[in-house]
Amino acid sequence: MREDCLFGARADYVDLHNLRVLMDGSVTLTRIYSVTDPCGPSRASLLSGQYAMNHRSGRSRAPLRHDTPTMASEMRKVGYLPMLFGYTDTQQ
Repeated sequence: MREDCLFGARADYVDLHNLRVLMDGSVTLTRIYSVTDPCGPSRASLLSGQYAMNHRSGRSRAPLRHDTPTMASEMRKVGYLPMLFGYTDTQQ
């Protein structure tokens, strides 16, 4: 989601009613930084809590090692069965 559609110049012209309702009842981060530039490794870092140099998924579509703990694998351990955990092209 482009930041300027939520807060910037385009915010008045983009109809995101449901997203804005969700934002009103939650924490909205206005400053976030990516660990790495390619989107796949960045999402792998978000899911695993590790830097790319540690999880070794350095390019998009590179799978994480099967034994790398992620948010999705931890959720599975407590009984959730996520088919897809966020938008991802990393293999869990």
